[in-house]
Amino acid sequence: MIIKEIDQTEICEAKKLIWKVFLNFEASDYTKEGINTFKNFLDNKEALLKLKMYGAYIDDSLVGVIGTRKNNNHISVFFVYKKYQKQGIGKSLFKIVIQKATKDEVTVNSSPFAVDIYKKLGFECIDHEQLVDGIRFVPMLYRINKKTS
Repeated sequence: MIIKEIDQTEICEAKKLIWKVFLNFEASDYTKEGINTFKNFLDNKEALLKLKMYGAYIDDSLVGVIGTRKNNNHISVFFVYKKYQKQGIGKSLFKIVIQKATKDEVTVNSSPFAVDIYKKLGFECIDHEQLVDGIRFVPMLYRINKKTS
């Protein structure tokens, strides 16, 4: 497996992966408004280009994506194809974010589906579940211990 930054030529492939995994695992937790809000975000090329995105590649195929904003301190997207889940790919992608973070904390607004996944990575819930524009999320925080990361 290779982890590398996703460039502009790979954005479409990353977007397809994100959308497919979203539909498989998260869309059922959202209202139609939430699904449309997420789709509109993915269709906003300007917003996607503002993200720092990293991809996990196996045999030159993109199998996982993590995207951050706020100088690598907030995770905006984090998706791995079902076939490749529970193989350490997500953890490897997350390690890149920790290495690139510019602060001692990384935040995420986790979907209800992913809360337990983020907890396994070391995140803690910092607020109750919220609903904005049909998107359900739980604000979470990861404190970076620079000595062990």
